[in-house]
Amino acid sequence: MSTPARILSTKLAANYIGVSPSTLEHWRVEKTGPAFIRIGKKVGYLLHDLDAYLLACKVAFADGGVL
Repeated sequence: MSTPARILSTKLAANYIGVSPSTLEHWRVEKTGPAFIRIGKKVGYLLHDLDAYLLACKVAFADGGVL
């Protein structure tokens, strides 16, 4: 049995990835940033989508270092 998906509000998602809620709102309008879900008028972020977004933003250097 799989665990249920955890859905975070814009405020909690922004805190989780270290940006402001208004930045997430702007990214949604610009169609950038992490994937989100819309249920009716509510917007939410799945925890695994936020983790995937953070991994996609990872910067690695040729010497093996990570920013």
